[in-house]
Amino acid sequence: MQVFVQAVFDMHTKSGCSEAISAFKPCDPNNLGIDNSINVWGPAVITRIAKIRAKLDPENASTSVIL
Repeated sequence: MQVFVQAVFDMHTKSGCSEAISAFKPCDPNNLGIDNSINVWGPAVITRIAKIRAKLDPENASTSVIL
């Protein structure tokens, strides 16, 4: 297992993959993955939840638990 983990680590750090990715898509410290999740994914999920709730019937016992 250690050999496998070391090989994966070496692939990402010594093979030039990270440099190639950085050259292709430079890191924007103001728009990291977490920023994208908060700014894009979060509002989309809130909208999607509202659409799902609108489809549920509050009179139905199984959907009332979800609501």
